[in-house]
Amino acid sequence: VVGHMFALSAMARLVLTSGQEHDDCVALYGTIVEYIVKNDFYLIDVTGKPTQWGIWNPSVINGERTWCDERGLNAMQMLSWLLGAIDLTGDPKGIFRAAYNTLVNETNHYNFNTLNAKIISPDDNNYSDDELTFLPYYTMFTATGSRTDEYLLAGMRRTWSLVRGLRSDLWNAIYIALDGALAAQPDIDNILWNLQTWPLELVDWPVQNSQRRDLRFDIDADREGSVGRDSVRVLPANERSQYRWNDNPHNLDSNGNGLSECDAGAWLLPYWLARYYHIIEA
Repeated sequence: VVGHMFALSAMARLVLTSGQEHDDCVALYGTIVEYIVKNDFYLIDVTGKPTQWGIWNPSVINGERTWCDERGLNAMQMLSWLLGAIDLTGDPKGIFRAAYNTLVNETNHYNFNTLNAKIISPDDNNYSDDELTFLPYYTMFTATGSRTDEYLLAGMRRTWSLVRGLRSDLWNAIYIALDGALAAQPDIDNILWNLQTWPLELVDWPVQNSQRRDLRFDIDADREGSVGRDSVRVLPANERSQYRWNDNPHNLDSNGNGLSECDAGAWLLPYWLARYYHIIEA
């Protein structure tokens, strides 16, 4: 659902700015958010039960220990989609504003939760969650009214400062487009560095770097409990096996077999975002 909300919001704001297709994007966006709100902040499947990860209910997010890792992330996602719905649809029923106010009240404090959207413990550093964070950040901070809450902006700045070392073209492009207060020229250079070294051929070939003598290895165990499998510095894109930004750019080896090929979305999205916001030139 994160990808759908990002795409619908971005299309309505940047591409289909008027006409029937714009209206369709906005209507679908609002319908999805209203469905989640009316189901007590759950995404209910055809089974009548919530999907595995479609849970934004405060009693779960704030109250259950097994969901503590998602407390900041899921709180931010829901606030993002509500702010987007208020802004895009005009909220004629008042549903989205009421839901937003409920989630940021003194009991639920979802805005405060967003300060800890990024988990930094090495054994729980989830790169998929980076994607699940930055796409909603874009929806949130392109919506009118998102900057009136200091916690939301502080949370995004903290998250970006923690992933800054990944040298990601996508995370950098999104952050600089939305705020950029902590960014400098090297961060723009890193956008170009990733775009320029991204391989033209996206076939999933086997990659091995762990034997290299010019690399330093991270001594902390990763989420799978492996030690010494990740490099301290991120290698150029054409030397690593990462084809999407929900993957670990520090990973040195892969078991590719050359029988599949990735799409170019991980290159096209940061390129056109950075071009649109005049962060880089053609």
